[in-house]
Amino acid sequence: MVVSLRVGDRVKLSGLGARPELNGRLGRALRFVKESGRWKVSLDGESHESSLALKAENLQPLPAYGENLAHSVLQLRQRAEGPLRSVHVLGATSWELGLQYGPLLEQAGPRVGDRVQIRGLTAKPELNGQRGIAHTFLEEKGRWKVRLDDKPKDPSLMLKLENLQVLPAYQDSGIEGPWLQDGDRHVIRGTQVFSPEGDTIEQIEMTGPAKFTMSLDGETLTATLEPGARLSWSDGDTWTRPKASDEAMVNVVLIGPNLPDTCPAGKLHELESWGEPGVHVACFRGCYEEFVASPHYVAADVAFLSNPGLCAGPLGGGFFNWAPALHALTSASQTLCVCTGVEPYSQGEWLGDAIYDEQVLRACGFNILTSAERNVFCCKAEQHPSCGWYLWAYCITFTWPQGQQAAPQEDWIWKSYYRARCSRCELPRFRFRPPAPQLKPQLLRDLTRQHHEKGQETNADTVESTCIMPTCDEEIGRDQQGYEGGDSNQAANEKKQESTISDDDEKLLLAKMEWVGATVQAAWVRGAGKCPAAGAAAAAIAAAEEFADRCRTHPLPPGQEHVTAVGACELAARVAASVEGGAAAAGAVAAVVSVYEALAYEALWRQHGVLSPDVVGHIVLGGLKAAEKAGVDVGSGVASAVGERARDAFEYLAGPNQPPLGKLVEEFTNLARDVCDSAGLQGRSRDEVAQAIVDNLDLSVPCFGGREASMRISLKMHD
Repeated sequence: MVVSLRVGDRVKLSGLGARPELNGRLGRALRFVKESGRWKVSLDGESHESSLALKAENLQPLPAYGENLAHSVLQLRQRAEGPLRSVHVLGATSWELGLQYGPLLEQAGPRVGDRVQIRGLTAKPELNGQRGIAHTFLEEKGRWKVRLDDKPKDPSLMLKLENLQVLPAYQDSGIEGPWLQDGDRHVIRGTQVFSPEGDTIEQIEMTGPAKFTMSLDGETLTATLEPGARLSWSDGDTWTRPKASDEAMVNVVLIGPNLPDTCPAGKLHELESWGEPGVHVACFRGCYEEFVASPHYVAADVAFLSNPGLCAGPLGGGFFNWAPALHALTSASQTLCVCTGVEPYSQGEWLGDAIYDEQVLRACGFNILTSAERNVFCCKAEQHPSCGWYLWAYCITFTWPQGQQAAPQEDWIWKSYYRARCSRCELPRFRFRPPAPQLKPQLLRDLTRQHHEKGQETNADTVESTCIMPTCDEEIGRDQQGYEGGDSNQAANEKKQESTISDDDEKLLLAKMEWVGATVQAAWVRGAGKCPAAGAAAAAIAAAEEFADRCRTHPLPPGQEHVTAVGACELAARVAASVEGGAAAAGAVAAVVSVYEALAYEALWRQHGVLSPDVVGHIVLGGLKAAEKAGVDVGSGVASAVGERARDAFEYLAGPNQPPLGKLVEEFTNLARDVCDSAGLQGRSRDEVAQAIVDNLDLSVPCFGGREASMRISLKMHD
């Protein structure tokens, strides 16, 4: 196999027979020596002067994106104070296990006795690049004392943390390096011993390959290096080597249930002989909340959420998969949290995902330090085990407010869901409606299992794209030609309608919509303490939204423009009719959904006037008949009044001049209240029902500027 290498490539050494101890080490290819047919390679933790000459067959090229996660952390932590000592990677898989974390050492900061290199000095630039030993930290000045290698007898320099690059050693041998005595850390460098605080520096004299003497308080002590990495002193003391995890400059813990089975479940699995000096990596196969509850947990400086997709549905991670981990992060207010997200190869939807995740984090009560920004260190991950898109395409940094106590986990999750569902954002269609796994209908479980047993796919378990906007090319074409529902367009649309689904699949679709509704209802009742009728109204709007989104990818054929509104209205009325006070809730949601969907259709497809006020009134009556079949009869007189009220509302709001957001909120609130009054629901319950309806409508779609905002964002995403 021919290995293709380029100058500067990161490599991993393998297959060395003469020096097997180097196998697994990481380094960088410096140059190819034609005469010898070998590559000059600089190993991590060693100077370029000590580079090796190796055959290409002993060098395994590492992927170009291997250090991108580490660089993402460094970029987002530029303004953080203090050294970087630990990073937790949440949602880790075998992919993250194959990355490199050495760049994190750039912000690690020295400890007493560490070798350092000076960098970034402007007052004395001639010192940049020189090396020495950091031996004492002056807390009152925030500076380190450093003894330079070529001037060991000169007074120590005092330098800031940002002017020191730590030079980790891959493996200390002989007497060189750190030692522990009753928990105190001593460091031997050359002929000097640095005390734990660096305040004293003793000279030693080598008297043999594994023996030296040291004078202390007028007494000469002898130390002997014994097997098992022990230093035995003549006064009876014993020094031992610290554990790799304790001595590492940066500790990285990968946490995730999808880590390889070679990592024992529920236990911290330390990876021995990690190829990057100064870095220690361990794995915990399980959920982050389980790790936090384990005896292995110590709060990290950085918690990196690797592509959580907080708004995704049950098949793509989603809120309920990540909520316990987010709750666990509330116990570590000092931790800088980083939320990252994916971006499809060519669709450019990163901005939408970023806005959604940011909204969810705000709803959970976190402080957003930096809003969603593109990450220059994102990478294409075609072979990723769970996501074949661009990873870490955007980043958000956040923390939990100091001194604030989070509610118990279950309460906190439902309150957060409620606040996220109520949130509005600049991107139309804030699609936060992930269903709760514990509320999954039995019908859906049974039918899904039956289909899987037969080896069939089920439409309800397919995560569908629900793009509400045409592509830019489609938009331009329609602007040039005018959309008149001509023969070609009609034929194309009719072809899209030809596909049919089985009765079982239809039941699955309806069950999934009701599942979404049940989740939103629980958030309103359990998370916000609203009345049952308000919960039912919220559920009805969410279920109708789930239905309507599946119908918004293209304009409907001429004569069928009302179909989406009819289906959404009937579904909403049926869902709302399931509780006490259901007649009022069913009437209110039927009126509001019919008006909303008609306005949304006109706004999205610029087909003003295709739905008349009378048609909207009839849609409402159809929805109330669906509620009647579900066991709630609002009465013919009330039904007529509700239909008439919806007709008037649509006539007032419809037309090419879309109303502003505030006006829509006001009109839909009044519409819901009036219908509740007609059905006999008043007072606080009426107001809660009206508020639940308005909070669950994505009013940014039909409002003034909503369609234009969609186009602007679409164009920006495709730049």
